Amino acid sequence: MTTIRRIVAATWLLAALLAALLAAGCSAPGPEPEVDEAAIASTIRAYLPRLAAAYATGNLEPLKELAVEKEIAHVRQRVSELTDQGKVYEPELREMTVESVSVWQYANAFVTTVEVWDVRSYALGSRTLLSETVDQRNQVKYQLKRKDDGWKILYRELADAPGG
Repeated sequence: MTTIRRIVAATWLLAALLAALLAAGCSAPGPEPEVDEAAIASTIRAYLPRLAAAYATGNLEPLKELAVEKEIAHVRQRVSELTDQGKVYEPELREMTVESVSVWQYANAFVTTVEVWDVRSYALGSRTLLSETVDQRNQVKYQLKRKDDGWKILYRELADAPGG
């Protein structure tokens, strides 16, 4: 009989501990810190002239402060493709408008922008103009990750190409 009582007591103790753990895990979280959407937009605004310069010069070093290596590798690949085609792009940002910002768990930001660019394509090694697109409007999707006190761009992707 004492063995059964011990089992029942141990079961009740285990149930009480489990209930306490569940209650602690299911309690309402404290308020999530306020996210500064202006800081997110500012990161993108600082990134875009550097991105334009990277396409024009092939120097990707200035991107490292604002983007992760995966994003930089994507830009490197695109610049390399253009070089293989005997081209160099010289994009110029005309305007950028943030359409939406969605933050998940305070550390991930998903942003949609509308960007207007003038893009000139030159023959590699010369100033021979191959093509020019003025006022090219693109909807662009970004994902950013909180890094220390700021944000870094994880990726940038055209969501809606010209005429799209």
